[in-house]
Formats: sequence, C-alpha cells, structure tokens
Amino acid sequence: MFNLFTKKYEGNKEDCYLLKSGSFEQKILDDDKLELYNDLLRDNKTSDNIKDVIRGFFIPYKISLLKFSLNKEYYENPHTVIFYNNDKHIAPSLKKIMENQFDIAMGYPSWFIIAFPDVVLWVMQGDGFEIINKRFKNLTDDEIGDGNHIRPNLLNDTIKLYQSNTSKPLECKKY
Repeated sequence: MFNLFTKKYEGNKEDCYLLKSGSFEQKILDDDKLELYNDLLRDNKTSDNIKDVIRGFFIPYKISLLKFSLNKEYYENPHTVIFYNNDKHIAPSLKKIMENQFDIAMGYPSWFIIAFPDVVLWVMQGDGFEIINKRFKNLTDDEIGDGNHIRPNLLNDTIKLYQSNTSKPLECKKY
C-alpha cells in the first residue's frame, strides 16, 4: 500500500514470494519476527561486523531472518538447493543474479546481495546503474569503499534510491 506521508511503497503479505510459493504455512511466516535479531545481538559469538549490519540494515529495513537464511544457503551453495528443489524459497532477484555470477556488481558485500537482491539487480540490470553512477560520480574510490566493499552509508543511499525510484517493496522485507 502506498503511504502518502512517507512516500514509500510498504507492500503487504500478498507481495511475499514465500507466501506465493505455497511452500510455507502462514504460521511459519508469522513466527519470522524481527525480534529474533535481538538474540543475535546479545550472542557473544556474533561478530561486531554482523551486529552493525543487523542494527544498520536488517532491523531498519525489516529484513526477514527466514528469507535471509534461505537466500544465504542458496547463495553459498546453489546447486544443493536446486537439487532438493528448494529454489522456490529463494528471492526471485537472487535467482536472476546467480544465473550469471560473473555479472555481480563489484563491491557489494555478500550479506547485502543476500538481503537486498532486488536492489543489487536494479543496479546491475535496471535503471539503477545510471542513477547510481550519476549519484556517486564525484566520489573518489576511497570515499566509495574500503578497498573490498562499498561503504555502509552508500549502501544505505543505494537502498533509498531504489525505493524512491521504483516504489517497490523490498523483496526480503518481513511483512
């Protein structure tokens, strides 16, 4: 549903690709709560980097832990997921990205590709490429990234540009 006050497309349960797949009971989807991230934040085994990602991206953008976990398994070992016919549980954008992994945009951390595959695909194959290049063209390499990955503030800007230019809900959002 479009909210006139926030000017963001919020989406609803009917937008959820997991619900459309018919593979999960509604109860499983309802049990996928953002509060589960608090357990990871309290866990001493969770690295500070992952905690920063959870606080800075997963919680604010309401990324489903279930969707993230399923996508992560597929990202790390797509052949096994496909072999067991579990690829209907995967975000459609991530499937497209993984069809030709050599086209994956450089600098995006794996967690970002897994949690925001629609944003990455938009940058790689859609209008996003031109929009992102225009937005970040005056930045130096050091301002864009740390040598390996794009800086978190620019990842955040990329998500916001995706949302404002597509009016689509995030694919891995918890509804």
